[in-house]
Amino acid sequence: MEVRCMMCGKKVVITEVHKDYEKFVKQGQEKIVFFCEMCANRLQKDALDYNKPKKPI
Repeated sequence: MEVRCMMCGKKVVITEVHKDYEKFVKQGQEKIVFFCEMCANRLQKDALDYNKPKKPI
């Protein structure tokens, strides 16, 4: 099954081994919310950086 990343638009082929494959099959091709590995890591880093205390000036 080929899915598209919601952030960057990159097409990724996922197989039955993927952890969310069953969920994607049930939802159908049109309603899939998927983030590629690179974008997922970027989101996680941004969230961690946002929660860090700000440095005083």
